[in-house]
This record gives sequence, C-alpha cells and structure tokens, in this order.
Amino acid sequence: MPQIQEKLEEIDYKQIRQIFLQPKVADVSEIKFGEIDFQAITSYLSSERSFSLDRIETSLNRLKKAKERKSHTLEQWMN
Repeated sequence: MPQIQEKLEEIDYKQIRQIFLQPKVADVSEIKFGEIDFQAITSYLSSERSFSLDRIETSLNRLKKAKERKSHTLEQWMN
C-alpha cells in the first residue's frame, strides 16, 4: 500500500480532473447515415479488434432482421 500512496502523490490530479471537466470534443454540425456496410464492419471488428467472427455475424444478423422489420412496418404505414 505505501508504494501506491507514493505514486498517487506524484500524479497531477488537477490535470486529470480537467480532462473530465473540460473534455476535447469534435464540432459536428450534421450527422448523415447511409447504408450499412456489413462487410466493412465484419472486417474491421475481426481483423483490427480481434472480435470473434461468430459473435460479429450473430449481432449483424440481428441488426439485419431489425432493419427489415422496421422497413416493413414503415411500408405498411405508407400504403
């Protein structure tokens, strides 16, 4: 415990506090959503983030089904 307390005394807690109180944020004026690129998502998550391919495919299949249901429901309201 004494070793941890010594290290904590060396840390500039004011600087860390400022990171949380005044974070750097991007100035975004508009967000546009396009078509979902399932292949790119799969490639990124499996190659660059080491996610399990089975888990990715399961989640993306659920997303596809939800998207189909949503579209179907909207079409019903338009007719």
